[in-house]
This record gives sequence, structure tokens and C-alpha cells, in this order.
Amino acid sequence: MDEVGSTLPFTAMIAAGVSTLILGSGLAFALLKSKKEKEGNSSSIDSKEEEIEELDKSKYPGGYITIYYGSQTGTAESFSQDIEREGEDNGFKINVVDLEEIEEDLIGGLAKEGMKDDRGMSRAIFLMATYGEGEPTDNAATFIRFLKDVTEQSTLESTEAASEEKKGEEELSNDIDVSSLKQLEFAVFGLGNRQYEHFNAMGKLVDSALAKGGASRIAKLGLGDDDDDLEGDFENWKDNTLWPALKSKYILDDELRASVGKKNSEQLEKLPECHIAVEYLDGPSEPDNTPIEEVHISSKHYFTAVDCPVSLKRELRSPADDGSTLHVEIDISNAGDELKYQTADNLAILPINEDSVVEKIA
Repeated sequence: MDEVGSTLPFTAMIAAGVSTLILGSGLAFALLKSKKEKEGNSSSIDSKEEEIEELDKSKYPGGYITIYYGSQTGTAESFSQDIEREGEDNGFKINVVDLEEIEEDLIGGLAKEGMKDDRGMSRAIFLMATYGEGEPTDNAATFIRFLKDVTEQSTLESTEAASEEKKGEEELSNDIDVSSLKQLEFAVFGLGNRQYEHFNAMGKLVDSALAKGGASRIAKLGLGDDDDDLEGDFENWKDNTLWPALKSKYILDDELRASVGKKNSEQLEKLPECHIAVEYLDGPSEPDNTPIEEVHISSKHYFTAVDCPVSLKRELRSPADDGSTLHVEIDISNAGDELKYQTADNLAILPINEDSVVEKIA
């Protein structure tokens, strides 16, 4: 959805079948995330150095693999965690990384020394969502600009038009050694929707640009379609393309393959690992004070959103027309300093639950 204008109250156009906005109890949470806020939040993630633990080769015969995700609503992140959970059963030590966390050092983030194999190669899986009309997600914007530079350098086709297009954009360092990508082996799964013109543009771009930059493809590009069965597409690619390719390439010893297969059969007899803990309380308690950077990306907006009323809703189509197009005005005039709208900011409408519903579940 495109945002237009910068006056108050904020005016949004909602077209049924194109953008769906769920409004609960006559109220909506409006979230406007400006670039300044994004830059400010990223500093808290920056400089967090993770110690790489020594690899237990009897447990992880396939070695290290890092998953990088570009996600706007949390789906790509969730898919990354699915692969991470299955990593040990398939013989690999999986590390999941938000692409935003390696913005300051893309080459270093993609080729961590402690995670290279005996050949000096790094392995990476990229789960890339396409946002809007063929755009990268917020957390992948810098990475995509880098890959576009890689493509230009590898094809030596920097034209005057390309130079003009880049004016005003944040330039990447000229000191980056793109040849380091030759030490990277990768696989890509794209998350998209065929209803949009540029279907899976980011997944296709990443797969193509990495190959042009000298990286080696491990598995065929996977493309998920949210207009049909995105989860099914991902599961099919993961089970029938990704894992077979990884095990065939990196778990070469027959005995190691047998040990992984035995571990898988034993796992079938056990209950699946649970990543959720349940605690029973005697009465009301204060919620945990969780740092915002530790909140799951799909839930983060509920912690930062501002309560704004819908001041006007009007149907623009006649009753004889199929579908619905609404004119909606959301009043942000009382949001104070927490909400400052600028042209091209993102708007999210988050539903709320009635207290009675929450109490029934609790």
C-alpha cells in the first residue's frame, strides 16, 4: 500500500482484494516507522559479537550453515527457525542471522572465519521476502544495494544512467573485496505473491547476484507463492531440495550418513522438542520487561504501536459494483511525539482483542 500526503488526520485508501486492513472495536494501532527510528534501533543490535562454539563433528558431521533472512512480517524469520530446529537431526549446526545485523560489515558477516569448513568455504541459506512492488524488506535494503553493486562490478556495465540513479543513495565502501564471495556456497528461497507484477523479485535477485559475484550455488532456487500455498512451497523445497542437496554435498562418509539416519529414526520415537515454557501463576503479575530487540519481529509492532482512532470510514464504490474500496481516515493528532508521519513511512493496522475475549483465554 502506498502512503500519500503528510497532513493530519492521516488518509488511507483501502482496496479489498489488494490490501486488507483489520480494524477492531472501532480502534486501530497505527505504526509509522521512519528511517530515523530504524537507524536508532539498529545501533542497539550493532556490536553484538557472538562467540562461535567449537563444532562437535560427531554431532554435526555436515558442519556450520548460516541462515540469513529478509523479513517484513516475520514469515521468513519463522521459516529460518524451522530449518534451525531440523539442523541437528540432519547433521548441521545452524545459525540464524537477521540481515540487518551485518549491515556494517557485509563481507565479514557472510564469511565468518570460525564457521568456514576445511576448504575455507562458508555455507549460507538466504530466505528473502519481496515487499510491495518488488522492493526489499526494511532489514534487507542495505544487503540488496550491496548485491546490485556486485552485479554491476561483475558485468562491468556501469552506465551513466545507473550512476544518475545512485545519486543521493547511501554508497557502500569502495574498499569491499567482492572476490570474497568466491568463498561462499549458498541456497536461496524466495517468499512472494503472484498477484504482484514483480513476483519474488528479491529471491531471484539474490540467487542471480551471488552467482555472478562468484559464489557457488548449493541447491536450486525455491520460490514460494503466498497467493497459493507459501508454507507448502517452503516445506517441499526444504524437504525435497535443500536437505538432500546439503547432505549429499557435505556429509560424504557413508558411516556418518548412517549415523544421521539412525538419529532421525530414533527421533521419530520421541516427542518433538518444545520451545515454549508454561508457568502457572497464582494471580495477576507484571509483564516481563523484555528488550525490544529480543522481541520476535512479527510481534514487535505491538510493543511500539500507538493507539489511534478511526475518525472516518466511507465506501467509495456503488452497491452495484463487486468488491469494496474504502476511504479511511486515521486520526494521529493526539499521538504526540511518539508518532510523526513523513511521506513514504510505513503504516500498519493492528487489530486488538476485547478484554472479555482475553479473559476467557487467560
